[in-house]
Amino acid sequence: MWNSIVVESSRELLRMAFLHRSSLVWIDMPPTDGEHDDEVADLQSAVAAIRRGCKGLLVVSTNNPIGNEECWARSLGAWAYLPDVTARNQISAVLDEAILALQRSQQRRQSTSEAAGEAV
Repeated sequence: MWNSIVVESSRELLRMAFLHRSSLVWIDMPPTDGEHDDEVADLQSAVAAIRRGCKGLLVVSTNNPIGNEECWARSLGAWAYLPDVTARNQISAVLDEAILALQRSQQRRQSTSEAAGEAV
């Protein structure tokens, strides 16, 4: 169901997200250790831009949850914030849940549009 697109920069992230109009964007944040501050700021700006133009699910993960990533992710409407997700089975479980969430969202949209059609 999922196609992975791995990017190395914020600019490439923006390009690929808008080119593919992904239903799920998973961002693995770099450490907020002072050494990667510019990279973190660029990535946060890119993700905010993606959220303004994308209706899909946003997952933010980090292996170094010492900053305010969760508040930032939630403020953008992240579907999930995952500190310390490293095991393959954890990632698979999140992707399985994402499929179900997207299916429920599609069913709600269909129900809404059908109800609007009946009201006319």
